Amino acid sequence: MATDKHQGIEKSTQHNGCLSNLTMVPWEYKAFVPKDKWVAPAPTITRVIPGHDARLQSTVAFGEQESVPIQIRFSREMDCDSVANSLEIHSTTQDGRVAQLNRSSIICQTTDADPPRYVGEIATAWIFHAQLEGVSNGVHTYTVKNATTEVGELYTNVSQQARLFITGS
Repeated sequence: MATDKHQGIEKSTQHNGCLSNLTMVPWEYKAFVPKDKWVAPAPTITRVIPGHDARLQSTVAFGEQESVPIQIRFSREMDCDSVANSLEIHSTTQDGRVAQLNRSSIICQTTDADPPRYVGEIATAWIFHAQLEGVSNGVHTYTVKNATTEVGELYTNVSQQARLFITGS
């Protein structure tokens, strides 16, 4: 119900704090923040392919290596070089080899590939595609450490975003 009452929010003398109508879907939420107080959320990883803890059927024999395509999807447009440079790869393999990022395979693109399916789910806005080369049978993790957005004002702000996949027969 609309009112002529002045709430005095942010010391304003204008009408504020009241809406004549607000329609929301079940479990939806909204935050009403003065524009000058808004702080954009940090980017987050929305999805990885292969998925975390994925078991991949190896296409090579013991002692041989293969390529594995990866995708890292983010909630904001990221700086492609920053993501590539922030990627740390660790491998525990039968032959002791560590997978490497093939920098010539990197493709970065804006997208709306993963629209939210649920209230509160974070949408994908940007995808980092690349090939990991020299992948031997074993356990591989990659971690994104403080990658920045396209304009550099925000970053992932975490170092524990390790993603794991396992290759073998």
